[in-house]
Amino acid sequence: MSLQELIKSAELDITEGQIKAFFLGAQIGDKPLSFDKTMAELFADVQEGRKALETELKKLWDQLAKNQDKELANLFQGPKELKEYLTLALQKLDFFLTG
Repeated sequence: MSLQELIKSAELDITEGQIKAFFLGAQIGDKPLSFDKTMAELFADVQEGRKALETELKKLWDQLAKNQDKELANLFQGPKELKEYLTLALQKLDFFLTG
């Protein structure tokens, strides 16, 4: 069964791509979250299916951690100009939100 099918069976209202983005954000934050804390956040509203998904999500977590730079670059696929804009926006938003 694919990861997306497992996600649907757990009744999570989220896609595999959204989970990747969530995991990457949890890994690169100022205070990175552990896998266990990230899973607690992900399943805060839904406890069904966590056990069934945990192994596959841990594999995804490890893959993202291992290839973080590549995965971040692929997070926003699109024209080169869009990637440049989003990179600049991210840099500025960090300072804006800190202020």
